[in-house]
Amino acid sequence: MKEPLISIIVPVYGVEKYLTQCVQSLINQTYKNLEIILVDDGSPENSDFDEDLDALGEFIAGLKNVQRVEVLPYHTLGLFKWENLGIKYALEGISPPEDDRVENANRRLRTAEYTGYKGNK
Repeated sequence: MKEPLISIIVPVYGVEKYLTQCVQSLINQTYKNLEIILVDDGSPENSDFDEDLDALGEFIAGLKNVQRVEVLPYHTLGLFKWENLGIKYALEGISPPEDDRVENANRRLRTAEYTGYKGNK
């Protein structure tokens, strides 16, 4: 019987230099049917340095079981939720990345090379 898929969601805002170590730790677990989702809900200015993207891209390329890499850029859709709760939104004033930065991240992470996983369509 196939093991159920376990999704691990890892917030990565402000920890770019530790991403490789974090992901390596997760994939070294004995349980192997994992979906690792790295979520950066912070400032694009602090999370898209070329050298960090290159290092992460090299690390991912060395993994033999990666089926999909997807860049989901920061957006402000959650802002209204915070406002409705009466809580100051910590990321207020942060602009989503420009299209060229998203394209740069996709290129440096080589997302087009990972086509094995198509999702539940």
